[in-house]
Amino acid sequence: MKNTLIALALLPFGSLWAMEIQPIPSAEQLPVARITEHGKAYLVDPLGFSLYRFDKDSQGKSTCYAECAQNWPPLLASATEVKAGLGKAADAGFALLQRQDGQYQWSYRGHPLYR
Repeated sequence: MKNTLIALALLPFGSLWAMEIQPIPSAEQLPVARITEHGKAYLVDPLGFSLYRFDKDSQGKSTCYAECAQNWPPLLASATEVKAGLGKAADAGFALLQRQDGQYQWSYRGHPLYR
């Protein structure tokens, strides 16, 4: 009975094991990974949550603040990531952009990323 309960508790994680997780080429230290599932590639944060772009953003500039940022939190860079210069991973399409509030947000191919 105990084994059955454990198996049932782990059942939701079965699909996670089937996913192929690949580090971003030449940017292994970035807080982003590329996951391929059913032939489609997705960007995810370190916890495996999908990352999105906001169509109203302009190239290299975030327009998502206040309620928008509460609903779709920006993928902010830590002070350590900024100091380490990880935002210079342009060869992988990633960069840091500075938001109006002075924080740095990760972007991919010029599009700010959100959770």
